[in-house]
Amino acid sequence: MDKSNFGLEKLKSHIKRLCFFYALLMFTVILGAIIWPDLALSKGNNILPQIKGIIPRWNSNGIGQASAILVGISIVSIFYLKDKFSFLLLSLSLPMLLLAQTRSALAPLLIFILWFVTKHFSYLANILTYMISFLIFLFLFITSDIFITVFDYLLRGQTSEQLLSFSSRFIVWEATLQNVEYNIFRLFFGLGAFAGGRLIAQRNFESLSEGAPITTLDNTWLELWVDEGFIGVFFGLYIIYLAFLKIKHAPVGFFKAIGYCLFIIIIFRSFFVSSTFLHTNFFFMILIIIAVQLDNLRNFKNERINI
Repeated sequence: MDKSNFGLEKLKSHIKRLCFFYALLMFTVILGAIIWPDLALSKGNNILPQIKGIIPRWNSNGIGQASAILVGISIVSIFYLKDKFSFLLLSLSLPMLLLAQTRSALAPLLIFILWFVTKHFSYLANILTYMISFLIFLFLFITSDIFITVFDYLLRGQTSEQLLSFSSRFIVWEATLQNVEYNIFRLFFGLGAFAGGRLIAQRNFESLSEGAPITTLDNTWLELWVDEGFIGVFFGLYIIYLAFLKIKHAPVGFFKAIGYCLFIIIIFRSFFVSSTFLHTNFFFMILIIIAVQLDNLRNFKNERINI
């Protein structure tokens, strides 16, 4: 086995190990729902109960993001590797995604699946798939109430005003922009670590889903701008841009697809959560690792060609 293949096999084992540990976390959520159903499952006005972890504590949004990424990785692994673990991972993560009811994780997953199908199947197969999907869509629209059910699921018991305000995030963002005080220096270098959380905590907003005071701005880029200014936003975007370029030029389909899965879901979610840079985001770390490893592989192959 040459150096490049050894590195890729090692990276593949790291990804599998990470998925395995997150699968174990999913089992703790299921166990919590069995032992403490009143605490783990909140029905409200939802058509499905919304699940969260009890021990360890894990909110629905975190479960939804992890589940969406695991579903994406499972689909890629089933297509390329066809191993049994991927089927088991999909059968575990997909129900958890539906029960978590995290719209900002479900939407980018659907975008990724659309990209994956378009990229990995023939033009004729794509046309047939889209035509059949459209006919099924039209049939269900005419003959059933499934779209009302889907809309009720997406509402999660909220009012239409709450849905359009992204679970009242617009109110938080507006309050932040109205109350932040900047001079030229602060505009470029920010107010310091966690300044956005401290600022919004003073306004005594309460989370719709958690029923607890809001201590982050629920937007990575707004939080980054308040904390570190335009300099911080620039470096954050630059890191994302470099990761995208390295994944785009990757020569290995399996890792390229997983890289795009992580990239689409994490970037989409970054507009609705602050955890992309605030906490230890293992999926973001694995995205950067994949990008660096693929770039090393490309450089290694170029060196062999030049030799």
